[in-house]
Amino acid sequence: MLCDNYFTDVAGPSTPNHLMVIAAASPVIDNPTGNPVFDLPSLPAGLDAAGLSWGNYGGYAFDMIKALRGRSKLASAQFAKDAAAGKLPTVS
Repeated sequence: MLCDNYFTDVAGPSTPNHLMVIAAASPVIDNPTGNPVFDLPSLPAGLDAAGLSWGNYGGYAFDMIKALRGRSKLASAQFAKDAAAGKLPTVS
C-alpha cells in the first residue's frame, strides 16, 4: 500500500499532500485557487517510463500535473470491481 504509514509534509490542507504523494514535491503549501497546472516529475510518469500500468481511482490532483492532465480517471467505485475481477493496474 503506497500510503501506508504516510506522514504528511504539510500539516494542513490536503492539496499539497496529494501532490507530495503523486510527485514527491509540492510547489504550494496552501490549497490553490483556480485550476493550476504544475510541471513536475511524478510517480505515474515514472511508471509509464518503466512500462508499468497505473490507475487513478478518483484522485483530483493528477489534473494539476502537466504530464498527467487529461489522463483517464476511474470512478472510485470502479476500484472494488477491478479488485474483485483481479484487474487492478500494477499501481493504483
